[in-house]
Amino acid sequence: MEISELFITPQVNRKPFYDGDKGAPYKFKCPICRTKNVIPFEVMLHATWDWKENLDSDARKEIDLKFSLSPTGKSHEGGWTCINFIDCKSCASKLVSYIGFNEYYNSVYKLTEQGLAQVKT
Repeated sequence: MEISELFITPQVNRKPFYDGDKGAPYKFKCPICRTKNVIPFEVMLHATWDWKENLDSDARKEIDLKFSLSPTGKSHEGGWTCINFIDCKSCASKLVSYIGFNEYYNSVYKLTEQGLAQVKT
C-alpha cells in the first residue's frame, strides 16, 4: 500500500466536526470527483481500537509516516487515532481517512478530521 496524495494534513489546533454524546458520521467529499461519502460513527469507533491489527507492518509504517502519527497512538489534537479505508461510491477512488477520536467524558466525543489521502492502487 502506498499513499500517493495527501488532501488534508493533520493540524494540532483543528476544530472538531462533532462534539456530543450521540455520535456522528464523518461526511466528506471525494477529492477526486466531489461525491459525498460517509463513514458511520460505529465504523469509526471500532476502527479506533483495531485499525493497526487489520494492516501489515508496511501499510502501518506508510500511514504513520504520511500522517506523522505519534508512536503513543494519540492523534494530533489529543484523542485516539482512527484510520479508515474507503472506496468512493462514485469514482471508486481508494481513500484513507484519519480522524482524531476523543472520548473526553464517558460516551461524549469530539471527532476531528485530521487527514484524507488517496491510496495508490
